[in-house]
Amino acid sequence: MFWWIVLGVFVFGLLCFFILGIYGARLKDKDREAGTNFESDADADSYFTSKIGAITDEIIEKFDAANEEYKSFLDKIEKITRNLGDTIKILTGLHDEDFDELNEIYGKYNKYQVANEELLNSKRYLTLKENCIRKNLPNIVSYCANMEEVCRLYIGASPYKRQVDEWRDVLNLKAREKWSLPEQKELFDKLYAVKNDERYLALQKKLSEWAPYRSGLLLFDDSSKSYEIGRKGNEVALKDQKNYEIKKLSVDDIIFVQINETTSPFYRKPSKMGIAMNEMLWGTAAATASAMQKNQSGSTCREAVVYFRYDLKIGPLHTTIDSADRLLAMFPEKIK
Repeated sequence: MFWWIVLGVFVFGLLCFFILGIYGARLKDKDREAGTNFESDADADSYFTSKIGAITDEIIEKFDAANEEYKSFLDKIEKITRNLGDTIKILTGLHDEDFDELNEIYGKYNKYQVANEELLNSKRYLTLKENCIRKNLPNIVSYCANMEEVCRLYIGASPYKRQVDEWRDVLNLKAREKWSLPEQKELFDKLYAVKNDERYLALQKKLSEWAPYRSGLLLFDDSSKSYEIGRKGNEVALKDQKNYEIKKLSVDDIIFVQINETTSPFYRKPSKMGIAMNEMLWGTAAATASAMQKNQSGSTCREAVVYFRYDLKIGPLHTTIDSADRLLAMFPEKIK
């Protein structure tokens, strides 16, 4: 009986442990979602970048859809007007007053997007059209019919043109008093909230200080803590890749840059089986040459190490395997 009680207490303890762990993880996820509890600047940067990227992708998707609809109308308009090219030249060359005023109305229709009925049913337009037909101007009936279709297409394109402009404003956080679609205001508010989060603004301030030095060249100290190093003239900057702390230095704070050669962790000595297979396929001489080449290539790699003044308590900092030459190019006067 005693052992059953002990077992029950043990199982109950395990259940409590798992429940508390799950609850704690959910609280942490909730805090992270609210943008209030990040372990590092890099963690926060990743969160905000992902959040902004997701919202931006949705906005761009909506923009592209509206733009495609708008372009489909423009393509139809372009096709009609292209086919009317010769007719326009003939009619404008006549310098007929009624036609010139009629054509001016078509031009204003495109520019000002006047109401459909205002154009097609207005007394002035109908009178001008009748006068041109009565004068038997070349192709005037088909010309007017095509231009009226162009005007209708502009009316059809108008909502999509407005949406394209509005989605562009959403993306650029340019506020409007009124939006055509409810999702425009919704996505505007989401993007605005993220980009005005205090933690995000603090990150952007740090990154703006780093921007003049940005290089993409990473260094590591002996504890594998990583930094990005950059140079602008005689100014040098180090950015902690975890907490984005930026330390600004001078080139004179670097004592020298030293080149080391180390054994590559990816080097593997050619196996006897591999040499035997090469002998069988290509002959003894070729197999020996291949083994020598493998033995020489990849066995060592170059590494650059930056040494700073002792009182700065920085480093020494090492490059990654493929960045030694880039570091040497950044500080040619410090090469030892």
